[in-house]
Order: sequence, then structure tokens, then C-alpha cells
Amino acid sequence: MHKIITSDFELDLTDVKITINEENSWFSDRFFTKYSYPFEFVATKEINTVLGDLMSYNSVTQTYIDCVYVFYNNIQSAVFIIEEIKGDLVTASIRYGFDEFPNFDKYLPEFDLIKKQVNDIYVHANAVVHQNYRQTNYNFPQIHTDKYDPQETQFNAFLKILNNRVDGIFIRNSVNDDDAILNKNIIQPVPYLLYLLKTGFLSAGYELRGEILRDELIAKILIYTNKDYFTKVAIEPLNVSISTEEHYDQKVINWEYSFYFFYKQIQIPRPGKYNLIGDLALHSWTINEQSEIYIRHNGVVIYEWRRRSAFSNTHVDLTIHVSAPDEMLEFFVKSAVRREDVLVNVQVLPIYFLNSQGQKTGSIVNENIVDLAKVVPNITFGQLVTVVTNLFNLDLVIGKDFVTMDFINTAFQKNTIHDFRDCEIVNPPRKLKSGVKYLLQYEDDSLGYDRVFVDINGMSVLKKEQRLASEKTISIGAAPLLRESRGVTTVKANDGGEDSISLVLYSGLVEGKNTALDPSPLLLSSIYNKYYSAWLRNRILSQEFHVEFLTPIERILNLKIKDRIMMYNNIHLVKNIGLTQIAKDLFQVELETEILKVGE
Repeated sequence: MHKIITSDFELDLTDVKITINEENSWFSDRFFTKYSYPFEFVATKEINTVLGDLMSYNSVTQTYIDCVYVFYNNIQSAVFIIEEIKGDLVTASIRYGFDEFPNFDKYLPEFDLIKKQVNDIYVHANAVVHQNYRQTNYNFPQIHTDKYDPQETQFNAFLKILNNRVDGIFIRNSVNDDDAILNKNIIQPVPYLLYLLKTGFLSAGYELRGEILRDELIAKILIYTNKDYFTKVAIEPLNVSISTEEHYDQKVINWEYSFYFFYKQIQIPRPGKYNLIGDLALHSWTINEQSEIYIRHNGVVIYEWRRRSAFSNTHVDLTIHVSAPDEMLEFFVKSAVRREDVLVNVQVLPIYFLNSQGQKTGSIVNENIVDLAKVVPNITFGQLVTVVTNLFNLDLVIGKDFVTMDFINTAFQKNTIHDFRDCEIVNPPRKLKSGVKYLLQYEDDSLGYDRVFVDINGMSVLKKEQRLASEKTISIGAAPLLRESRGVTTVKANDGGEDSISLVLYSGLVEGKNTALDPSPLLLSSIYNKYYSAWLRNRILSQEFHVEFLTPIERILNLKIKDRIMMYNNIHLVKNIGLTQIAKDLFQVELETEILKVGE
């Protein structure tokens, strides 16, 4: 059965010459293929009517029609496209498949990632660091960083390590007895790779399945990027200035002299301890009428100053304790005006802040919240998937409501074998491939990551300064963080931006410490041996065949693009299948294959 089914009509394709092509994504740089099969058919009166009178020059026929494409036992949702009309002869095509996965252009921070309030982020992190991916979707590994300059006041106590944990306890930021702010630690959650992949696919309605979920190395990978997760509280002073030009009212003493009234208010945004410091000035014309300044905090007068002399000034230095956000500070001034002058010139300087529990805290605040959207790279989901498939040589297959990711390095050696020896032709065209060379590399080579070069002679590791020509380069847009010892041996953050993808291995405490694991399994020599060696070796040693033959549809109906076939005394991998319908149930078959050389 070969036909198109729409909501209004069915079009039988049994006797229509149509070519169907399918390519194996193992051999392609693309995840998905949009198939388009052009063909011609004669429009019957019934079809002409249903489609809105195709033959009419005034036709407003819809040219894109949703349909179901039935190719014997293969049924696909598709689009039937009318491309050209000449009399009753219609040129059309069938298109189905993906140009791109539905949300591959969506940025990671836009996904519905974990965001939750916790009672105490330090206590919460201390509970999570004991766990691995099977138990949590994020973790808190120690990561060395040089991002924050100790010459800056806010970071002069910072110990240059994220998620710093000593003797089983995360170091807290604090204020000492001298009211000095000690910003020693930054608490930053880091999400697991598998959590991000599952969430990304699920947001489009697909469940992630496959060997990727059972791989122990991938399960340990956290995705880190150089983002500021903490809340940085401004320690700049609040400035208050009142000049003689800013009066809002006037009291006339006589025809020559007047007193003026001034008012200004500010809000102090955060609870804490503050120092109000600066200079005040007053003018007066008569001892019978005093000038005055008073300051109120939350409606309570905390400072008063009155003068009757011609001109006076004073210095003010007060301590203010603010217990709630946005408390009010008000300045009231009554003064004569002799010349342009500044009557109030003070600053409100933060000494320390209070957190929601009323505890003293510094200007670097580790909020009691886990918000993973704030720590993921500024990249699209498609970019992340590309990095993962390139790094681990993964295939991606879309089902009805699931996505399967399996390792090509093993899959190509175990799929079903079909015997096509009876379809062999004499002397098929062949291409030898032993001269093909591959280069496997991390795109960011600023840290001098080793690269892997593969040719007919095998694999060799290239140092940063070495260069060899290659036809095929596999670049991976990520990089593992490397270990460094600064009293604590753990990985050190790179200098990448907020779109950088850094790989960290973590699977719970190591000897009681939340340090990252040795990144050696993520170096490309290890990646090649585990995820690429058999596949690339086969591609280099193989021969490419091009075979054409006629066969009834039953002969090829169960052949899937990633199955293997037996021909010419070898097992072949299928690169491409082309089927051209010659007559009812009779097809011209074109096969592009590569001989399976590894694992024979």
C-alpha cells in the first residue's frame, strides 16, 4: 500500500514514479533530515474539486496540505505540497521529518529549571554534596577561581574557591567583632548534564532514553559556566544633600528677613548597620527665631541641632540600625538663607547587612535559593546537544514521544543483518578510504588540551604545538576543567565567558571532601578509546560500495537504514538507501554502503 491520506481525499501512489531517499545519520553532520519526494500525477475530477478547482486560472488552492504518508508498513505524518500545474498534470512532493528539533533554538536559561527556596543554603549544600546524579540534579563541588580580584574591598577576604567546605562544613560569610565584612565563600550550585538533557527534551514532549542514561562517566558530568550566582549588595554610600535653593516653604519675619523650610527623605534598602556621617550648616537672622535641623528614622527623631547665631556648622557622626527593608530616613531643616550654600551634606555608609534570619552578613550574599537558570551557559539547547553528541559519538533518534541516544561506537557492530547476496551485481563501483585522517579536538585550546589524530596507522596524541593535516575534524565546543592544588586539589575554572561549557566530574564526597574527580576520563585520548576507536577505525579501513538492483518491495520492506547487510562476502553498513518505484510493488534500489571491517 502506497498512498497519501488527507482529511478530504486519498491519493493512490501505487503506479506513480516516485523516488524515496533515506540517509544514515551516523555518516552525516546533521541530526535530522527533511525528506522531500517530488512526483507527478493526473488530477481526477474528484481531486480537482476537493482541492478547489486546480485547473482554473483563478484557483486559490491551498498548496500545503497536512497528510499521512503510507509507504507499505511505514506510516509518517507529512505535508503534501502542490508545486506546479499544467493542465490536469500536477507536480507535487511529500515532505516529512525534522529540519530541526522543536526547541533546539531555545536558550538554556529559558527552560523551566529547578528553582526552589531552602531554609539555609549552607546547610542545604552540605546535605547535597554527599549525593550523586542518581540522587540529585545538581551539586556543589569545590572549584578554584581567579575571577574575583582580592584587591577589591568586597573580595579581600575571599579564599578563591567556590563552594569552600572545611572539616565537613561550608565556610560562611560573616562580620567580625570589629564590624569588618569577611566575604570568604561563594555558594554556587552546578547542574548535572543528564538533568539538562532530560529537561530540554521533556519540554518539547519527548522522554530521553538510550545508552546515554546508563553510562557511568556521563552520569558524573556537571556543566559549569563562569557566571556570578551570588547577590552582590552595593556598598556604595547613600548620599543626602540639601542646598539653599531646595526650600519648599517660607516664613517671613519682616520685610527684609525670612526663614525657609527644607525636607528630604531616602529609603535604606537593606537591613543592617549604617554610619550616617557628614556636615550640617544653619543660618539665622535673629535670636528670637532659631534655625534647626532634625533627622528622623522610621518616624523617631535620632538627631537634633538648633542655633540662633548668624552662621553655624557642625559635623555629624551617627550609627543607625536598620531592621527591615526600605526603612525611611527623613531630614527636616529650618534656616535663613544668606547666600547659596549646602545645609546638609551627609552619607549613609553600610557597615554590615542582616540576612532574613537577622544574622550579620557581608556584601556578597549567598541567598537561600537554588536557581539553576542563573548558572547554566547562555547557549541554545541545540548547541548543548551538539556538544554531547560530538564528544561521545552519540546517535540521536526521534520516536513518537521519546528521543533515543545510543553510542555509535558499539551500535554499528550489533544491528540486524539482512542477506542481500542474491542482489549482487558484477563489479560494483568502490572507493578505498585508507587515506582518510581524523582530528578530534576541544575548540578551546587556551589550556593546551591534547588533540587526537587518527589515520591508517592508528591513534596518536598531538601536543599543543603539533600540527598534522586531516580531512575530517571533530570539534567539541566544551572543555573539561583541569585540576590544580592550592591546599585543596580540585578543578580550576577557565576564563571563559557566560556562554562557555565547562565539564566537571563529581559523584559525591571523596575522602570526606566535595572535590571534583580527576578529569582524565574526559581527555580526548580517553574519549577516543571508549567512544570513537572502533567507529573511526572502521571508517578508515573500510571500502565504500555503490550497488543498484531491481527487487519486489517485500524484499526491502524490513530493511532499516541502520541495519547491516551481507553482500560480496562482507557485512556492510548502509549509508544511504534510494528507492524508485518502477511499477506496482517493484522498485529500483540504490545502496551506498561501507564494509564492516572492525569486529569481524
